[in-house]
Parts: sequence; structure tokens; C-alpha cells
Amino acid sequence: MEIVLAYFVVIVGNLFSANVKADINCGPPPVVSRAIIIAGADKEVYRPESLILYKCRLGYFSDVSVVSSKCKLSRNIAEWTRPNIRCKRVTCDVPRNPKNGRAIYNSINYEAEVTYECNEGYYLSNQQRRFCSADGTWNGTDPVCSDNLCSFPRAPENGFFNLMSAKPEVGSTVTYSCNDGFKLEGSATSECTETRRWTSSIPRCLRLPKMCQPPVAPENGFFSLTPDKPEVGSIVKYSCRDGFKLRGSAESECGEEGTWTNPTPKCFFITDSCKVPEVLPHGEIGMYKVVPHPQYLYFLKYESILAGTIVADGNFVLKCEGMYKPKGSQGGQEKRIECKDGTWLDELQCVSENSCELPAIPENVLYVAPEKLEFGSIIKYHCKDGFRLQGSAESVCRITGTWSHVPPTCLSRRKPFEEEESRTTTQPLILPSTTDKINVNGTKPDNSEPCYCEYNSPDEHLEAYCNYIKLHNGDKVKFLCTVRFYCKEANTYRLRGPREMTCTDCEPFRSTMYPKCMERNSREPCSMETLFSRLPEGAMLKTGERQPETVPYGTTLELTCADNDGIMYINRFRNKAKCNGTWTIPPIRCSRACRLTLRTNSSLVVVPKKDLYLFGETVTLSCPKGQTLIPDTPVIFCLRRGWSNRPIPYCE
Repeated sequence: MEIVLAYFVVIVGNLFSANVKADINCGPPPVVSRAIIIAGADKEVYRPESLILYKCRLGYFSDVSVVSSKCKLSRNIAEWTRPNIRCKRVTCDVPRNPKNGRAIYNSINYEAEVTYECNEGYYLSNQQRRFCSADGTWNGTDPVCSDNLCSFPRAPENGFFNLMSAKPEVGSTVTYSCNDGFKLEGSATSECTETRRWTSSIPRCLRLPKMCQPPVAPENGFFSLTPDKPEVGSIVKYSCRDGFKLRGSAESECGEEGTWTNPTPKCFFITDSCKVPEVLPHGEIGMYKVVPHPQYLYFLKYESILAGTIVADGNFVLKCEGMYKPKGSQGGQEKRIECKDGTWLDELQCVSENSCELPAIPENVLYVAPEKLEFGSIIKYHCKDGFRLQGSAESVCRITGTWSHVPPTCLSRRKPFEEEESRTTTQPLILPSTTDKINVNGTKPDNSEPCYCEYNSPDEHLEAYCNYIKLHNGDKVKFLCTVRFYCKEANTYRLRGPREMTCTDCEPFRSTMYPKCMERNSREPCSMETLFSRLPEGAMLKTGERQPETVPYGTTLELTCADNDGIMYINRFRNKAKCNGTWTIPPIRCSRACRLTLRTNSSLVVVPKKDLYLFGETVTLSCPKGQTLIPDTPVIFCLRRGWSNRPIPYCE
């Protein structure tokens, strides 16, 4: 009857509220203590004439069973009427003391508990506890204290009991059992004796340790189990006979669910093979496998190979992490390597991207250099007897992986006017990166969680691939993985914007970073927000005027570097961004220069001496005869955020 009434109330309320203005409504229904809403609360907006029905919670009662609250409109103000309901807690009758016993309780309200005790020499014939029910009665039956009974048996924790008779009288027997996964400790049966006592106490139920299936040795292999039983926590180790190699995990543990963490490996006969180095700093060796794909015919999946694994002849991949690259690689963090006749044909080493290669040493030139040529390393040059040095005697490894000076030449003292052949090379500039916010192993600085970027392209015609695997919206992109973009219908659409994008932080790719697939011969405007998001670090618009949100197709805007005390410079001639449906930004770079501020009356000799030094430039410092350079650092170089040595050395 209550449900039918509730539906009638809701339907009538909806009919009355149909002609009321949409912006007039009541707020959430009023909350009534100890009551619940049973109808009318399934709306987002409550219009005038809406009804809400209440009833008391379980264990409470009121004079009326169902009460309503109505949303009424008065002077263009909608308000709820106050529900006239007061819920009181259900109470039970005062429990009576059994004959030769007593009832113990603290309350007679709903869910209250009463326990019973018998006088000395008497025992309860049924349950010891009763509870006040929602209907105002005590559950169960009234207990009886008898002098011809034993105490009523109790079930052990995680177990149960079975009394063979209706009452625990003399001669009756009780049996105890445990739940699944537990074993009984103590006597499983007990008998009520003439002394009104049970022959044994209540037993305990102990949890059984879970067991795994006994391990099996791989063909042509062995295993050892510690401890001897395959119980939870046991570890099994596998090995192979001489002339065979293990493929799979060499160790497995019995988990809490009763299963091994790794399957049984296999032993394969060793032919011509190579061994993956046990220690390969900042890198790993793996291979790409062709695997089936539910949507495409196949795709390439990268799988790493465990250190110390024996691999057969074939092609593999050396993959370096963070800011490292394979030695001898022209770029990127991967390099193809080959195992042939049991020997690695390539050098397995990951070097810092900021390290330098040993330059070609000219004839008659001798040099002194550290074993590892990393950022800040110095090479010192000198000539053989009978020759004189032409060029810089020192060269410093820059952060860009290039040397500050080309190697000098040694000219014969007999030909003092011999000209030096030009050896100047142009080194490519490396754009600033945000990877200084991420550890080199691809984890966040505040914890060890791996860093990922989230891919979500707003263009339905755009396709993206990471390591030859197609990406879909919501996919995670691994740290330092380069995403390459294509348009699905190349004959109809053309790509506008960057053709690739690299994950260099732990944030999702911004929507303004993605390229667009535009219809050919279209002339769409460009968004200024997209331009600002793609500007290199330190770059800005040269004009100080406020720009609109979008600019027409063909617009060109001149770029410059942020003016910071006059020490920011552009080192590229092209400095105009053009709108071609998307922004075409020239490869400019803003470098911060360094100022060399000396002490008052300083006698320090600076070569070369000028007002500003660009990023990567070096300065040679020396002192007049009789003075010492403190600290003894004769060469300093300009870094992105200042000099390599702070404070600047001085003469004393």
C-alpha cells in the first residue's frame, strides 16, 4: 500500500509542477532524524508541488506510518513544508529472571543485549544471550536453569558444534568441527558427566597453511625447494645441465593463494650464443617480436632480456635509459646490435648524452685526457720536440657534447709562417628539455613510480605510433618515447604541426601540442594559445600589443627572447612564426649569457675579456707572478644558469 501511494504522490506532484517556471525550485529535501525517504527523492531539481514521503528507520516507530513533505510556492519563493513525524526507539519488556538464575542487561532498547547466569549448581539449558528485536520482543526462548544439566556448549572460533540431544543433560555428547581451511586442536568430542561437567574443554581451530602443487624439474634440468614442503613462502630454484641454458624465471615462490609466482622454465641446448652482461649501467638488452594484434595483422612488441641470459646468434637492441645513449649512436636511445659466432659485434655501453668523443688528434700533437670524457672534462695539448703549438692548449667538454676548441696543430719551428688548415665544424644545438625534473631512470623525483604521459588527441583523423605500436586515446606513453603522427587519409588530409613529440615529463600531452590533419587547400586560422604553448624556452613575441585569440591564415609574427637585464640573445637568423593552418615556428634558441664580475682592485688576468659570455664559452684565468689563484681553477665556462665555479676565483 505504501509503494502504490508513493507512486501516486510522485505522479501528482509532477503534474502540478509542469506549468511552473523552470528557475523556481526547492533545494534538497529536509533531513528528518531517525527517518528515511521512501519516495520522491529521485530528482535532480524539485519543482513546486513535489512530494517527499518519509518513514521511520528500522528499530524506530511513530504514531503515523508514512509522513510527507511538500514543495510549496509562496510569493515566488519555493520552500518545503515541515514533515510532522517523530521517530522513537523501539523498546522491549523488562527481561524476567529465570528460576534459579538471573538476567543481566544495561538497556531494553532496540538491539540491546541480555545475558543469563544460573546460580551455583545450576546450568542453562539453552542460549545464554538474547537481543531486543525491531518488533519489540526478545529473540529466542526463555532460558531454564537446571541442576541436572551441563553448561550449554559454545562453538570454537572459526568452527561449530553439534549437540546430540535437545538439552546438555547427563550423558549427552557434543562434537566439534572447524570451517574449511582450519584444523582442530584438542578433543573433537566431549560428554556431560554426573558431576555436571564436560569431559574436555572447548578445542581451538587453527588456520591451515596453503600448499602449492609440488614443483617439477624441467627436462634436462634440476630444482631445489626450500623448505622441503611446497607451502606458502617456499622458494623453488631451477637450473640446467651443462650444455643447456635456462629460458624463463630461475626462481618461483609459493604465494598466499596456493599458486607459484612463475611457471616452470625450460632448458635449451646451447649452440653458438652470447651472454647478456650481468651489469650494464643505465641500459638493457632486448629484442622486438612480431606478435598478433586483434585489430591489426601484427605489431612489434619490445621485450627485455634478463642479465646473464645466454642468447643465440641474431639481432638484438641495446636500449639506454634517461639521459644516456648507446656508445657510437648518432642519436636516440636505441641501437641495433648483433651476436655472431658467440661474440657481440658491437660495444655494449651506454654513455651520457653530455659526454664527448675523443677528437681526431693531428700529427705531432700529444695530449693528456681523463679516461671518461664527460661534461667538464679537460684535454691538454702539447707538441713533440722541434714543433710549436698553433691554437688552444686546452679544450673543455661542453654540456652539448661538443668541445670548446678544435684540436691545435703542431708546426715545425723551421716553418713559422705555415698556415693551419681550418678544422672548424658546426655542432648542432640541443634544445632545452624538461627532463631535469625527472630522474634519468624515468621516475618522479618524489617517489619511485614510473613516469608516463597520457595520449588524448582531439583530432579523429590523426594516427599516432610509439615504438611501432598504435596509440588510442587514454593510452599511456613511456618516458622518453617518441610519438610519431600521421593522417589516416593522406590524399584528403595533410599534417600540420609537429610530426613527432617526446614524453619528457609526468603530465598528459596538452591538446595544443598535437598536430592537426587539415583538408588540403584549406586556409584555417591559427590559435594564439597553440603558439604560446609551442614557443621554445625563453622566447616571446617581439610586439608588446595584445593579440586576438585567433589570427588569419598567412599571418607572420616576429619572435624575440625575453629581456632579462639585456643578457638574452637569439642565435638563429630566422625568427618569424607563420600561420599555415597551424604554426610554423623557426628553430630558435634563447641562451642566457654570463657576466664576469671581479673584486675591487682585482689583479686577475681574464682571457678573453669582454662584457658578456654566451652559453658554453670558456674563460682562462691566471694571476701575476708572485700571486696564487684561489681556488686553483684556471678554466671556467658559462652554463645555462651561471658560471661553472662560484664564487669566481681570485688572486692572493
